[in-house]
Amino acid sequence: MTKGRSLIAVAALLAVCGCDAWLTSPSLYNRLRVTATQPTGEPLPGVALVLYTSARPMGYASTDTTGEFTFTRVPQGNYGVQAVTPPGFHPVSDSINGAGVAFVDGLTLAGDTLAVVRFTFAKNIGMPIATVSRRRAAHPRAPH
Repeated sequence: MTKGRSLIAVAALLAVCGCDAWLTSPSLYNRLRVTATQPTGEPLPGVALVLYTSARPMGYASTDTTGEFTFTRVPQGNYGVQAVTPPGFHPVSDSINGAGVAFVDGLTLAGDTLAVVRFTFAKNIGMPIATVSRRRAAHPRAPH
């Protein structure tokens, strides 16, 4: 083998070895799957979602017909997700968050992970919520 070919072979071997570390290292991006369902497990399509970090929105989406959406290519960091409560529904309480909430804070995404957040909304039952309107009271005319 000539000296030129030997150098090319060594360079190729070094390139392959160097790429191995690059190919097997974890990605700096993550995925976050959000699901929205009713207590029966029935999916809720069209639920508006906001992915945020601190007070800054990072992405907007809506759940699909299966009640899911996956945020992709989310950089490593701390995040929160808000689900806008659909009309005619209310968030269901759970054992983790206590009261019914439509947001989850404190998500740490790192190391090429797939995090999952679940929201459950129940249909409003019973009396509709009253709306209050102000009307100007009619004042009787004073007699002449």
